[in-house]
This record gives sequence, structure tokens and C-alpha cells, in this order.
Amino acid sequence: MAVGDHRVQAKVIEFSDWGTTDDGAGKVVFDAACERHALGQAMVAELHRLLDLHGAPGYRAKWVNHDFPSARLSAIEGSARAGRRLTRR
Repeated sequence: MAVGDHRVQAKVIEFSDWGTTDDGAGKVVFDAACERHALGQAMVAELHRLLDLHGAPGYRAKWVNHDFPSARLSAIEGSARAGRRLTRR
């Protein structure tokens, strides 16, 4: 996911088998370039929506025992508030 300093390319690939690691075996369901800040804002809004809808225990149950990404959400929110560029992971 990289286009430039302020823009990113985001791609979401759907797999019928969770064990698949080859991108070519999946179906691209989203592929777009946008400003990094806009992506961060969209992620924050969606994560809050998911948390409101499911709660932390419901999120864990629905997303195959993965905890809600509270620390990442806080980091994204902090970067957005501070006006810093979001760091790549």
C-alpha cells in the first residue's frame, strides 16, 4: 500500500480459504488510491462503527478470536489529532 508521501493505494482481497497467502488466489473487492489522512479518517469511523455495533466481545467472536484493535485505533486517532502523517506498518 504505497503511492507517495501523502497518498496511498489500498487493496482489499477476499479469500475463500483463510489459509491462502497468495494474492492471486483471491478476489479483489476494493482497490483505490486516496490521501493518507482520508484513509485514516475512514478507518477510525469504521472501527468506531464496528465497536458500537458488536462491542469488544462480539468483535472477538465475529473476527475469529481476534481482539478489537484498540491500540491501533488510538494510534491512528492520535496521529490525526496531531496532524502528523500516519506511519506505515
